[in-house]
Amino acid sequence: MFENKFNHIVKRQKSVKFPILLCFIYLFAVFLSGCSGDEPPNADTPEPAAHNGVFRSVVGSLTFNGDGESVIVCFEDEFAGDAGLPIGEHEGNYVFKFQQKAYRYDKAESFCIYIGDKEYSFQNIFQETNENVISVTSPVDAKKTLQFKK
Repeated sequence: MFENKFNHIVKRQKSVKFPILLCFIYLFAVFLSGCSGDEPPNADTPEPAAHNGVFRSVVGSLTFNGDGESVIVCFEDEFAGDAGLPIGEHEGNYVFKFQQKAYRYDKAESFCIYIGDKEYSFQNIFQETNENVISVTSPVDAKKTLQFKK
């Protein structure tokens, strides 16, 4: 008789643990979905004006005309060859993106340049990028930051 009561208690404990485990898994999944980073950084300030003028770095220059779309790029030959970028001066278009959608440069995670039918993407360091500086991770050495300054 004691053994029957014991087995009944053990079975009940197992049946109670399963719903608790399911509830825990559900709450954990909800928590992870909230931390996915799918939302852009908070844009709590007015959107900055489009880049305008020549921005130079040790690896080349970016020339913007202020329309928020067109750019003339000119990368140093060795850097361009190492990074898989076009050598020499080229006209193209650009966009700053967050999660593959156009977004303001001071909050975007990437900086993309389109020349012809090719896309060249750089990781934007948005904490440093502003109206006078474009700061990206080097495509040649991810430990280095490239700053294009006006």
